[in-house]
Amino acid sequence: MTKEGIEDIIRRYSNLERYVKDGETVASFYIGNRKQTVMITEAVRTVYRVVDEIYERENKWMRIMIDGLKKGMTDRMLIRRLPWEKNAYYDRKHRFIEKIYNCCIFWKLVTYDEILNEGIGI
Repeated sequence: MTKEGIEDIIRRYSNLERYVKDGETVASFYIGNRKQTVMITEAVRTVYRVVDEIYERENKWMRIMIDGLKKGMTDRMLIRRLPWEKNAYYDRKHRFIEKIYNCCIFWKLVTYDEILNEGIGI
């Protein structure tokens, strides 16, 4: 599980949610005119569980951001809804992804090599 993988799960959260709740192993949905197929692994289920746990512990504004991300709202839409500047929004979103990533490390979903391959200056 990489940060990019987590970002993809968050980006497609609203499309995958029904499949995760129903316990299915493969999700098929359309983005525009293209069919997407995603394998629902235990790692994906863990990310969903972690997002719910983070949601319960955060303040009002972070909950609004997380709800928007879960519903598939774009960054622009969320920036308009929240009382933060653009940079503050992206900083908080980045920290949210980092928190999920750290929880995935705790649950041993991230290998040592994946951690070492993460860029430092990016």
